[in-house]
Amino acid sequence: MAMKKRFYTVNGQMMGYEEGGVKKDFLTDHLGSITAEIDQTQTRTYDTRYSAYGRNNWSTGTGCGFGWVGSYGYRETGLFHMSHYVRARHYSYITGNWSTVDPLWPDENAYRYVGGRATRDLDASGTSSCKRNWDSCPKPALVSKITNDCIQEGTRPCYIRAVPGSTKENCACCGVCFTRCDAIVKLGGVLCGGFNASAMKDCASKSIKKFLNGQNQINPSVPPKVDPSKHCPACTPPGREGSHYQWDCKPKSKGVITANCCACYRNGEVRMVCFTDEGCHNNKVAR
Repeated sequence: MAMKKRFYTVNGQMMGYEEGGVKKDFLTDHLGSITAEIDQTQTRTYDTRYSAYGRNNWSTGTGCGFGWVGSYGYRETGLFHMSHYVRARHYSYITGNWSTVDPLWPDENAYRYVGGRATRDLDASGTSSCKRNWDSCPKPALVSKITNDCIQEGTRPCYIRAVPGSTKENCACCGVCFTRCDAIVKLGGVLCGGFNASAMKDCASKSIKKFLNGQNQINPSVPPKVDPSKHCPACTPPGREGSHYQWDCKPKSKGVITANCCACYRNGEVRMVCFTDEGCHNNKVAR
């Protein structure tokens, strides 16, 4: 009969376990990955190392089943395309993605794990995000660090929120980098009331009228051609690239008129803004 392991924790992070009267402590890296286990005589009974996204590169001895980010509950499954169970769902180090759509999509990328920053970020609950109804991050040092990370990536500012369940003493915060809405509004942008296609189409049309001082040069008899926008500011986060709307002009002989809808940040909320920086022009696109 297999003996049961009894794990002990500090502030929700596993520090070691006891099995059959033998106590073992974990040695961990900056992410909380278990890199070694030591017994009560300080003898290393298990050593291992991982790639950036969690593949086991090598190991000696037999571990407890928790490895990469294991002290926060990431459990190895032994399955090829679902290599880890992270409390709420499965993850694969093969692709660096979740195996199911993120429950917080579209506020998060549909599958991408921690925005592609697996060497420095983790998702201890399996569902962490920066939803706007979360509390503000209470630690200035963390806000400064996350903001600096955004700036290092060429993006600003950070939409920073505390992870649910955090306290001021034991705080975990996360951040997403967005363009300021005000910067896009200066291009003639109009803030949208929602993220659905109908709302963005209406907002795109309003932004064109604003740019043209109220003139309506859109040909209403021809639906707009909609493509992923290549003109959103560089710091729009992955998964929120935005949409490019292109209408026939009225009269049609004048060519086409375009607007772009992008995600942005204002007053603690993630919004959608549509803008145009040109009137009717002649780069006709085949329909």
